[in-house]
Amino acid sequence: MLPIWSSTHPRYQSMQQFCKMHNKVEDYQKYFRKWTDEEMANTALTLCYQTDAMIHKTLLHLEKEFVEQGGLKERMYAIRTGYRQAQDAELASLRKEVPALRREVARLRALLEKNGIGY
Repeated sequence: MLPIWSSTHPRYQSMQQFCKMHNKVEDYQKYFRKWTDEEMANTALTLCYQTDAMIHKTLLHLEKEFVEQGGLKERMYAIRTGYRQAQDAELASLRKEVPALRREVARLRALLEKNGIGY
């Protein structure tokens, strides 16, 4: 059985830093023939641990986002109903404005007729 490097191993920190900065297989290919089985195994374990940590962090973020903002359907519904409410408010405003505009048009027509100007 190969030893698993702990944080006290002299190569642990440098391996961990290397793995944080390199995430493509091409970054490791040049070492495949140079590293021992122990070095390869510990590098692979480190990559697995780092991937697991990133996935865990992403899941926590998604969970927090879901709790605070709801799911996709909820957010889409909120956007759509917000849009409809804005349209309803604008329509109500326009409906209020139309009678006043009709009265103004009638007043201006009467004024034009009084002054003998056809429209």
